[in-house]
Amino acid sequence: MTTPQTTEKQVAEAVIVQFDFAADMSAGETISTVVSVVSVNQNLVGGSSNLSTGSNSAGGTVAQSLISGGTDQEKYKLTCIVTTSAGQTLETEGFMWVRNV
Repeated sequence: MTTPQTTEKQVAEAVIVQFDFAADMSAGETISTVVSVVSVNQNLVGGSSNLSTGSNSAGGTVAQSLISGGTDQEKYKLTCIVTTSAGQTLETEGFMWVRNV
């Protein structure tokens, strides 16, 4: 399983987040499809908004998604699910803090 990563962005930013599945794949195996990228609000800030995910793509062993929105001081869990050229379905998680500086 890929080790979860933690990253951060500011509220107004739209950033590309990468999910690296290399540790879970065999030599020559590649990502065929990004099935989904979803975010779950950790509810640290009352009334906080969700992140938007979109423009998912993959190359080799890395999937990526454009992440935008969110609420200042909120933490979000990001989950990425992919299928591979070997027929595997893989999932990894990471966390994103939204913090204005």
